[in-house]
Amino acid sequence: MERAQKLLDVKYPLITSYVEHAALFSIIGDSEELKKWVYNNYIQLCIINNDYSLNPFFFPHNNLLRCPLLKTKIIENDYRNFHEIIREYINDGYYIYTSLDEYYIQTRDAYDIHLKHPVFIYGYDDIKEKIYLADFTYPKQRYDFFDVSYTNIDRAYSSKQGIYDYMSKQSFYVICFKINKDLYYEFHISELISLLEDYKLGVNFSRIYDDSLEFGSTEHFIFGLNIYDSLLEYINYYQKNDKKIWLHLFAIPLDHKKIMSKRIDYLIREGYICENVLLKKEMNELLLVNERSLYLSIKYNKTKCKDILERLSILVLEMKRMEKKIIENLIILLKEYGNV
Repeated sequence: MERAQKLLDVKYPLITSYVEHAALFSIIGDSEELKKWVYNNYIQLCIINNDYSLNPFFFPHNNLLRCPLLKTKIIENDYRNFHEIIREYINDGYYIYTSLDEYYIQTRDAYDIHLKHPVFIYGYDDIKEKIYLADFTYPKQRYDFFDVSYTNIDRAYSSKQGIYDYMSKQSFYVICFKINKDLYYEFHISELISLLEDYKLGVNFSRIYDDSLEFGSTEHFIFGLNIYDSLLEYINYYQKNDKKIWLHLFAIPLDHKKIMSKRIDYLIREGYICENVLLKKEMNELLLVNERSLYLSIKYNKTKCKDILERLSILVLEMKRMEKKIIENLIILLKEYGNV
């Protein structure tokens, strides 16, 4: 007898700035192995130099295809109704990540145009003929869980094929993924130190991710702490025109700090560094400053008061100073562990 409904386990994710990251963090749950992998990664940030149409992003960008603890399947050239594909893989325990035409997703408000955007799918209901998914919803403008009818999910999937994709070819196909609970992940202190040093210096010398360059050459990338200089350039750009601030400019650094705070807690808990009240205090203060920067960005978009941009510039300089100190101290503490 076929199932009438199945919803896989999800929790509201720690980070939500990009759907591909929110999808991964939605399924972490109690998986200590997956948490270890996250704390060993999600360190580097980058932005493309002098391109004011793009946001900062985690480097690498799509970890659904990189994480060794995920069992993945890629679906291409399957022309069935999309809800049938979803049912098949959800029944087998797979979550789904793909892009859909937002025109048919009621909560997305695509402004009456056909626009492709990634979504995270985790369930279905045959009786209600609903698919359960997560994406950014409007007017709340936040990452949220909601449902879409079978009819609209099929339309959104079939319609996306003719839409220009400004990000990468990965959104043309469907990624099915689930945690492989039989695998163990070994935490690598040396890799962590190498990535932290790269981040501090604003470089990509470690080359750990050379096999996963979704965007091709990194010649024009700004890395690590140097993205704060790019944020100042963005603020100067907004000073000269009336455009709204891309909120991702400050939401992504905030997500980065949320992970860093959890990483420090993990390192202390597992004995990689000693309990350090000052380090945790400074990290919490940095989180608050990042939250303040995002709040000011939202306020600027509502008021267009140029004085807010001046305050943002001061905050950006303060964030860079504070984070540089934290990263330097964390590297020293990690090197003391085992005299790395």
